[in-house]
Amino acid sequence: MPPLLGGRYRLDKLIGGGGMGEVWQGHDEVLDRTVAIKIIRPHLADDENIRARLRVEAQLAGKLHHPGIVDVFDYGEDEEDGKPVPFLVMPLIDGAPLSALLAERGTLSTGETMAIVSEIAAALEVAHEAGIVHRDLKPGNILVTPDGRVMLVDFGIAHAAGGEPLTQTGALVGTADYLSPEQAAGRTATPASDLYSLGVVAYTCLSGALPFHRDSDIATALAHLNDAAPALPETVPDEATTLVGALLAKEPSARPSSATAVSVEAAALATSIPAPPGHAPEMSGEPTMPDAAARPDDTLPGIVERPVSVGAPGDDPATLVAAPTGGSTVAAEHERRGRPRRMVLLSSALVVLIAAALGWMLLGGGADTVTVPNVDGKSQSAATAALEKAGLEVEIRKVDVAHIKAGEVVRQSPRAGTDVDEGSTVTLSVATGRVRIPVDKLVGSTYDEAAALLDRYGLKATPLFAQSDKPAGTVIDVDPSTTAKSGATVTLTVSNGVVPRDSSNEGKGKGKKDPKEEKKPAGKKDPKPKDQPDPSQPTPTDTSTTPTDGS
Repeated sequence: MPPLLGGRYRLDKLIGGGGMGEVWQGHDEVLDRTVAIKIIRPHLADDENIRARLRVEAQLAGKLHHPGIVDVFDYGEDEEDGKPVPFLVMPLIDGAPLSALLAERGTLSTGETMAIVSEIAAALEVAHEAGIVHRDLKPGNILVTPDGRVMLVDFGIAHAAGGEPLTQTGALVGTADYLSPEQAAGRTATPASDLYSLGVVAYTCLSGALPFHRDSDIATALAHLNDAAPALPETVPDEATTLVGALLAKEPSARPSSATAVSVEAAALATSIPAPPGHAPEMSGEPTMPDAAARPDDTLPGIVERPVSVGAPGDDPATLVAAPTGGSTVAAEHERRGRPRRMVLLSSALVVLIAAALGWMLLGGGADTVTVPNVDGKSQSAATAALEKAGLEVEIRKVDVAHIKAGEVVRQSPRAGTDVDEGSTVTLSVATGRVRIPVDKLVGSTYDEAAALLDRYGLKATPLFAQSDKPAGTVIDVDPSTTAKSGATVTLTVSNGVVPRDSSNEGKGKGKKDPKEEKKPAGKKDPKPKDQPDPSQPTPTDTSTTPTDGS
């Protein structure tokens, strides 16, 4: 390896690797900063397609600037022994992939899951607005940091609108368990495809299981096309179940309209981002990119995995990712699953096979089915009338959601265009016109941050200053603290930085004497005031209040 990659970057320590590449902790000699450097393995660097993917990742990720997307500092190609050495330079991130967190804990709470969904959806919106579809969203490509953030990584197979695809015609690349139905069928991935994959991630976080995993990648792809996801645990609130169900809609048009809409709706159910493995208070360690041992299902973020033909001979999972070291929870999970999730290259022949299998199943469709009409955005009464006219039953669920007026249908399940048996029940999520207030996110933030967050929820903020030992400008209380009508004003109690006095100790130990203990001068008596009450009569109670300093 050259002493300095590109004449600038020093390789200090190998911190992880996968079947296709390595990630090093390095040092930028020009800007004097620690960085992470991704390098394609020498025996694969001659492959122009692999080098092109790394370049595309640099170009696409380099266009995106968002706290939830890992930056790309630089891309270059050096040379060693006449062979190219392509490399990508990124910040060194302190954290671990979501896949490692799931391997350690099994499941996450609804609040934690929705916090992750909200943040990743916000990052996806930035990519989608730039015309970029990630195409490989999965827990292995989501980093969880100790400071309560999640970050989207690995745009190695992302595709920009109008750009040339890096796969052959009729083929697609993705990870089988997280493929959208349209990707499984060989159609072009769109922003809605990323939302479907995010739905699979959310389902996995909430249930600890993959909703469409089957014994083979072909069967998994077909399950994405045809099967409904198993029900989430009963402990998951209806609002979260509805959102995940909408993300997993088979038709792209039936999914939420944008990543922003998902982010806002998930934020209303969110609590906090969980700490990544290895960052409990009693543990410490230097910041690194997550290593292969912490990734039971995937290679390191950004490492281009070897596309594997489904059922290809010689498909050895050990060549895809380094196995976790023994003795750890992550290693046990890796052992339990038996093999990592594979990056799938579905050939045109496989796409035909899937289409044929789908057609065969459709030929067996039953009679007396109806197509669910689209009632999203309609009033509850109009939507109910349309569904009943189509021969369907209606169930209403009230949901608190921002920016939607009361009585309007937010979502329907099954989604529009789905063929169901006549008499089936369609569940309508209808807006209450109220918004759930994210108190946990407001308390402890600055007033400006809290006001901006409330504005995202369609609410207004007004300050009420109070004495507190919290730093000046910090929100210490919220009223109301449950829900509020859309457009309503929420009072944020803000610390003025003044610590309230303890009045119970005032006057004690400060040289003041108790009047009862004062001694009268010898030989003198106090004259009896003219209005002194008769000692034989009851003494009236003094109800006045004497102001103290600072009142």
